[in-house]
Amino acid sequence: MERRKRPYSIQKRPAAHHRHIYYVKFRDESGAYTGAVSSGYTRRDDALLWAESYLTKNRERRQDFTLAEYVLGFWKPEASFASDRAAHGRAVSLTHLDIAEGYTRNHLLPAWGAWKLRDLSAKNLDSWVVELHRRSELAPATINKLLQT
Repeated sequence: MERRKRPYSIQKRPAAHHRHIYYVKFRDESGAYTGAVSSGYTRRDDALLWAESYLTKNRERRQDFTLAEYVLGFWKPEASFASDRAAHGRAVSLTHLDIAEGYTRNHLLPAWGAWKLRDLSAKNLDSWVVELHRRSELAPATINKLLQT
């Protein structure tokens, strides 16, 4: 009998001041790992608890969201992105939030807003980036900022 695979993988990555942060990769529906997400924790046990909590909160809810629904209010200073970063000692400026909201509104939502989150993949995004570059609609630096956003 094949052993059941864990729904995530945890990795220790170096951080500033001789510290490390644990990152977590979650499995998607096909069993492949997604991109790594920072847990924000330096202790493995804390990172494992965070991963379990993340799975519980986001697994069912994430499946049927479109990107437009997911990012609604995402870049507001009181939303979870900014408040979670502040809770881990990493501040986010209002200017950064405003710029990211503009990139989202002007570029990401027109291209991807109707897509379900479960249908977005690195391959889809990579094809889009190649197409943007091929058409020379945006500067390469802007394309990279869209990917970061």
